[in-house]
Amino acid sequence: AGYSDTSEPVKLFWKVLEALTPEQHGLFLRFTWGRSRLPLYADQFTQEFKISKMYSETPDKTLPLSHTCFFELELPEYS
Repeated sequence: AGYSDTSEPVKLFWKVLEALTPEQHGLFLRFTWGRSRLPLYADQFTQEFKISKMYSETPDKTLPLSHTCFFELELPEYS
């Protein structure tokens, strides 16, 4: 099964994202979406952001993976 909104790695992810600077937010967007800014209007979003579970035998040694075409982040199940 994948992640839910209440999964610990997802909650930790949002906590870390909230602590980033505006410049780091832009870098995160570039990593996950290929753009450094969000659209100005809701109807300009072409994709909904998704967090999916990345399966790894060593999750604490694995970096997240992004799919910019799908605005998706594969997040390992960090401890």
